[in-house]
Amino acid sequence: MRSVSSAAATAYASGKFARRTMVAFGMPGAVAGFWDDAYDLSYGGDTYVALGGNLQVTTFASGSDFASRSVDVTFSGLDPAVATQVEGANWHQVPVTISEVTIAIDSPQILNVDTWFVGFLDTLPRKETIGGSATLIARTESIAREFGRKGARTRADADQRQFDTADGFYKHAAVAGNTAILWGVRPEQPQQSRKKLFGLF
Repeated sequence: MRSVSSAAATAYASGKFARRTMVAFGMPGAVAGFWDDAYDLSYGGDTYVALGGNLQVTTFASGSDFASRSVDVTFSGLDPAVATQVEGANWHQVPVTISEVTIAIDSPQILNVDTWFVGFLDTLPRKETIGGSATLIARTESIAREFGRKGARTRADADQRQFDTADGFYKHAAVAGNTAILWGVRPEQPQQSRKKLFGLF
């Protein structure tokens, strides 16, 4: 269940609200943030640069097969020098977060922030117009790609004690899988067990 603030609930009921898209790239050293409005925004200790009209995000897709869906973030109308500066950064596989921001119409107040997509930046192709502006397309991969990745941890006593030497939760794990569990009549005394079971003596 999604929870919203009382101010956001009031704005939703009255219809006096607007929605914006916020994109954050976890670049080395600092977060590179952008959002589609006319003024720069300070949120969560980070600054989101205004790209009103020059920021587009493709629709989000999901499925039950845990496949990694991609989302494209398009930055249009960039100066070619700015595009070159962005491409020169260590951007490959940095984390990406895309959120929907609800703001009040009558004031630049943030009412609610919902995170819709978390993933990684995969490719950053550029489209450039000669003598004009450049367009960067940030192609991302969903964090769902991590669902099928195997870890190095094992359910073993030695592995568990690497984290806590006093934790013996898995101390019997090595032998538990090879322990024979007897069901029903004991094999070493079949006849006697049957007689006792049915009260024959």
